[in-house]
Amino acid sequence: MDDINDERFTLEEYIEYLKLDTWELDSRSDGTPYHSYAEYESDWCGRIKEWFHQSENDSRSIREVWETCYKHLSAPTMRSARATPMLEDNIASARIPILKNE
Repeated sequence: MDDINDERFTLEEYIEYLKLDTWELDSRSDGTPYHSYAEYESDWCGRIKEWFHQSENDSRSIREVWETCYKHLSAPTMRSARATPMLEDNIASARIPILKNE
């Protein structure tokens, strides 16, 4: 039992920890604590928006390729579907590989 870390929570510290809100337990990326919930929310919203824009920029070229492929695959089926009021009949007579890809 000599290898037990003595920097554990005491029972009193743990009870106080449980009473705190999430924003009081968290800190900024630079390690400074938040002083209010509004500050916490603002910082996290900014981080999430930044991550979203990074993700969007990183995947833009792949999405453009998939959107182009989808347009080309769905165009013949949709064109024929608009030709008659019976959409189900047109889709039923379409080529199976195109429908599978759609």
